Formats: sequence, structure tokens, C-alpha cells
Amino acid sequence: MRHSLNAPTFTLIVLFSLFLLLNVGGCSSSGAGSQDLQTQMSGQWKRDQGDTVVIDLAKDAPSLTVDGHVYSAVIEKIDKMSNTVELKVATDGGENQKWFIHQVWSDNGSTFKLQLRRNGTTDVLSPVGQS
Repeated sequence: MRHSLNAPTFTLIVLFSLFLLLNVGGCSSSGAGSQDLQTQMSGQWKRDQGDTVVIDLAKDAPSLTVDGHVYSAVIEKIDKMSNTVELKVATDGGENQKWFIHQVWSDNGSTFKLQLRRNGTTDVLSPVGQS
């Protein structure tokens, strides 16, 4: 015997499904609240070796300051599943390179570091003020 759903039951199922989708999809495991990935990554970061790296991805003209040089960038892709931003960065020689900034959260999910991958190297960046 086949049962069909009446309109009120169907409506409740749809509303409940939307509620779950919005609540589960909107939850963030990062502990950073409502900030987007570009805002979370923007700021001053220190490397184990070398100068402070300044990342500004939250403004209309994104830029990175590495080794005292300011590089203009274009955000190519934001992958929220892997916490990675892919950038196209204009170099001194006039060529465009792909750089990647990856957010790596601590085990307890309260802090994170960044990995800056460029030109075959990876720098681990810690927020200025943390050791």
C-alpha cells in the first residue's frame, strides 16, 4: 500500500530539512566565529627564519609583504573545506605565480598557524605575539 504525504506534513519535512541544512552548513569548526577565511588570515605573521610577513586579503586590492617587498595579489580560489586560499601574485619580473596560504588549526581548535607555499618552498607562519 502506498501512502502519500499531505501538504502540512510535507511542508514540515521541508522546513525541518532547511533548518538542519542551515544550522549544520553554517557551523564552523574553526572557532573563529563569523570571520571569513581572508579576514582570519590577514595580519602580521612571523616566520622561524626571515622577516615578518604581512598578509592583507580582506581589502579590495589584496597584498602580501614578504622579505620587505610588497606583492599585489588576486584571490583565485577560496577552498573552505581545506582552509586554503589560492593567490595569483605579481612578481618583480612581471610574471604571475600561484601562491597558497593554508590555515592549520591546533589540536584543540583555539589557535592556528599558516603555511605559505610559494616557489617550491613552504614557510610556517605564527601570529605576531605568539611564541
